[in-house]
Amino acid sequence: MPETRELIEQRLKSLLERARRIDDHRRRPAPADSEEQAADAETDEVLTGLDESTRQEIARLRAALERLDSGDYGRCVRCGAKIPAARLAAIPEATSCVKCAAGAGG
Repeated sequence: MPETRELIEQRLKSLLERARRIDDHRRRPAPADSEEQAADAETDEVLTGLDESTRQEIARLRAALERLDSGDYGRCVRCGAKIPAARLAAIPEATSCVKCAAGAGG
């Protein structure tokens, strides 16, 4: 699954760059102007949410790479069924088959 690994690694690289840019933005000095401070506070709130979701996705992608290395990639962690290729193409970090993801699996 070299193309899968490449896809995951490219996405991971992009997310790591996003996380770096968010960190850089959050470390910059606060503006002196009160209006700019208010705008910055709103931006920081948005960035906090974006940062959290970015880091969660980074963790999921790293876990997918570990599953690739261990040979467990593409198998549902709940029922052991094969995860359809179309699902993995859409969500490379998927850990469950469609049935289990919908809550009907076991």
